[in-house]
Amino acid sequence: MGKTKPMKLITRDVIHKEIKLSSLRPNNDGTVKETVIDYVELCSQIDRNKEYLVNVKKVKPGQKVILCTLYWPSYASWFFACSELGLVFVVSDWPKSDIARTKLSLYGEIDYIIQDLKMPLFSEWWPEKIIEVAEVEAYNPTGNPTPIWVNPTDVLLLATSSGTTGTPKVIPNTHEWFYNILHRAGKLYNLTEEDNCYHSKPLHHGSVCGMFFLPSLKYSKNHFHAPFKFMIPEQGKSWEETESFFIRAWVNWFQEKKITRTMLFPDQIEYLNKYISYDNKRENNLTIYCLSKIKKEEIENLVAKFKYKMISIFGANEIGGPLFLPAITPDNYTSFNPSFMGPKLDDFYDLEIVEGMLITTRPDGIIVSTGDKFKLVDGNYYYLGRENVYRIDGKTIYMDLFNEVVEKILKQKKEDDFDLVIDSEEETFYIRVNTDVDLEILNDEVTKQIGMNVYNISKKIIGHRTKYFASIKFDPETIRIECRRL
Repeated sequence: MGKTKPMKLITRDVIHKEIKLSSLRPNNDGTVKETVIDYVELCSQIDRNKEYLVNVKKVKPGQKVILCTLYWPSYASWFFACSELGLVFVVSDWPKSDIARTKLSLYGEIDYIIQDLKMPLFSEWWPEKIIEVAEVEAYNPTGNPTPIWVNPTDVLLLATSSGTTGTPKVIPNTHEWFYNILHRAGKLYNLTEEDNCYHSKPLHHGSVCGMFFLPSLKYSKNHFHAPFKFMIPEQGKSWEETESFFIRAWVNWFQEKKITRTMLFPDQIEYLNKYISYDNKRENNLTIYCLSKIKKEEIENLVAKFKYKMISIFGANEIGGPLFLPAITPDNYTSFNPSFMGPKLDDFYDLEIVEGMLITTRPDGIIVSTGDKFKLVDGNYYYLGRENVYRIDGKTIYMDLFNEVVEKILKQKKEDDFDLVIDSEEETFYIRVNTDVDLEILNDEVTKQIGMNVYNISKKIIGHRTKYFASIKFDPETIRIECRRL
């Protein structure tokens, strides 16, 4: 008899059996508490959460859940508890405005919201759906075995396409899909048992579930976590002033714990770069995976001075895993070409360039075009920019939403009274208007309505649209050039 092939499921079976999860959380007196648990304790938490969901909440496979837990190990235990019961995660924006509720309507009915900090809007919109983590931690389980209610073809996570040119499409991702991409990523990264992996923001959101969270839990034993940007600023203080003691604590961890692997978002890289101490440097083998453009000053410090490696993962939510992994290293940083992506990583995805656009076919047959322009030269791929998808500070920008909000605020019409222009190189926005507007007031109103300050217009040009035509078409490049000179 041959060996039975493992079921391709995202359950606790994918977790390294010698795992150690270390987590930081702040105390009220400005000090920091560290908690460490092992595989046995993690499984105990998973079972407690599952029993609560089954016996108290009467959950059923296929119901949808938003996971809003910021702290570990709670986050990891809830992720696997929900996964083993066949619940489906949905990707959600942080609920800062009613627009988040509109976006969530794409998924249909949301059944549960699991939170360890009060999310005021979620609690206001759907109080009956809230599961408070603290209440479950006081639940006394029976200790009986808990069920596995899931099959490989069941959906684990629902994400959306970028939606830059229209309404986003919902992309279903199955257990089998994430099982395959986590193993692929672990091998591509050459993850080892002895790697020390640092986690930051909740990483089940979108494709990052299979890019770092799951592969690292599978292949590496040692894991560290600290939340980021979760404290409400004290009166009269900025967020950084309020949370600076905690930022310094997790930055110090990189050296104290000899972190070798991490995935960070742009603002986290900024603070790592700002506070890390060369005098306390203990590890040369840190690899930082990132999902956006890397700043020059970060390369000069973290790569050139500290001798770390920075890898910009090229992919998209709809794709699920990395297409390219261009690395900035101490050996190549002076000659690094950000448009050079290199050859195909493997044969996991089928890549084709059609009319200058990269078309990706996933192994499950889903065809994805993200609007990225490419060329292929001698087997190497070169990135030529984005056609329809934009990002600022690693965050996806919905231009339809932005235009709609500005139209509402100004009571004007896009392309008649104003034009919004994105400058991807400078990572900012400009506006052309027929009549003068107060940018400070406009930006404040935009932030209130969208709930994100990334939609921030830095410069304006007053003039009729026809002044900025090239031949018979409006030319946004003329706006960029003029604004850069202001």
